Amino acid sequence: MRTRCLECRGWATHKGRCAEHHKAYESTRSRQSHSKRREAIARGTNAAARMRKVLRANGYTACAMCTRPCLASQLDVDHIKPLALGGEDIDTNVQPLCKACHRIKTRSDFPGKRPPF
Repeated sequence: MRTRCLECRGWATHKGRCAEHHKAYESTRSRQSHSKRREAIARGTNAAARMRKVLRANGYTACAMCTRPCLASQLDVDHIKPLALGGEDIDTNVQPLCKACHRIKTRSDFPGKRPPF
């Protein structure tokens, strides 16, 4: 079944868009950023994945906020400056936090609104 483009009346040939609109859609900055992030996650080479490997190897470590020692299974990997607020996915921007501290920090990162995830 043939369908029309989401943005014009032309025939859709590329995931719901005509060739012209598909090219424009794929070249937007947010689309490129999301695809790069998904590729890094799939490869396991992003900073959070590397930190998870370190946590599993050590077995336990301390929370960066409350400094209590925790098992690796009780820690979350947190981005110091959230990706949603322009933070980068690099080793110096991640830290281990216990689940309670992670909730507190996420609320303080996004005051007065729900986190975007």
